[in-house]
Amino acid sequence: MEIKILSALAKVFPDEICNGTEIDAISCLKNEKVSFQIAVKSDSDASVAVSCADEGAKLFSVMFVPVGLAAPDDRDDYFIRDAKSGDYPDVLIPFGGELELKKDEWTSVWCEYTCASAGKKDIEVKIGEESVVVGAQVSDAGLPSQALTCTHWFHTDCLASHYGVAIFSEDYWRIVGNYMKFAVEHGINFILTPL
Repeated sequence: MEIKILSALAKVFPDEICNGTEIDAISCLKNEKVSFQIAVKSDSDASVAVSCADEGAKLFSVMFVPVGLAAPDDRDDYFIRDAKSGDYPDVLIPFGGELELKKDEWTSVWCEYTCASAGKKDIEVKIGEESVVVGAQVSDAGLPSQALTCTHWFHTDCLASHYGVAIFSEDYWRIVGNYMKFAVEHGINFILTPL
């Protein structure tokens, strides 16, 4: 099994890693969320257990989505790939404990890390029988309050349709509340919604 620790800016495709400079440490301010990836490739199909005992770390599977037109014919040099279509890493799924590996294909685990205390810390992630360690240098300074407005459209009718619940029912409000909580946790502080 081949394992690489990468920044959150790397793109891990099944056939290659783009912008894939390996890292061994991260730095952050106290209570700041930072992320990194662990790219994994196996020489056989396998299912391996992945875990991290650090309570400041959350693990996610990086899922691929099909892209029909990733690069037009008249593209400039700033596209990440020349392929017109293909599977692109996009969706983060809360980790279920097992990582599915396909022979000779890269996949990745996303690690979101928040540390409440300053100092040096090692974040250990176990992948099957192997362990990787990322050093974290956490500054005692804190982030100032967000002064910018970060907004996204929020269509609750789509949620009701997707989950098969009646609009304004108890289940509807529970689902809306969960999505709002998730939005706040990820820096959204203003919601636009159609009336």
